[in-house]
Amino acid sequence: MLNEAIEVALLAQDYEHATKLIESLVISRQTAELQEAFTLRRWSEQLPEGILREHPIICVVYASALLFPVDPQREKNYLKIEELLRMAEERWRAQEFTHGLGIVSSFRSLTTLWLREMGRAKDYAAQSLAWLPEEDVTWRSISLSVIVLTIGENRCLAWLTSLTNGTA
Repeated sequence: MLNEAIEVALLAQDYEHATKLIESLVISRQTAELQEAFTLRRWSEQLPEGILREHPIICVVYASALLFPVDPQREKNYLKIEELLRMAEERWRAQEFTHGLGIVSSFRSLTTLWLREMGRAKDYAAQSLAWLPEEDVTWRSISLSVIVLTIGENRCLAWLTSLTNGTA
């Protein structure tokens, strides 16, 4: 039912309403159950940049749809992904929403890891852990996984210990 309402709003070019419906779908986590990355991508591609700038969660969802599942065009998508993350970051920075900034940093840790930029990936992951609340298990897990992959398990344990002691 919500999917149909989004389609109608997009056809009517009522982008603000469509965006609110997409956000409610994402927040309700129905998309995780449906695994409709391609639908989210198709919807997001129709939204004007001005609307995307005002809705950072849609930017993150759109970037995720460009990255997952593994897309043969992924290499070409990196520029668009970074543009979307930059829009989300700008909005969340203006709102002083550190949780959102943590999501952006975690996402960037993953994309830079895939680009084999290990140092930057680790830095983004570490920054995200400073911003993400403990209850955000999904994004914190991504960041911790990136750290393990970039510095190795034993060094990761030492790094985490120094982080908790305030010496990192």
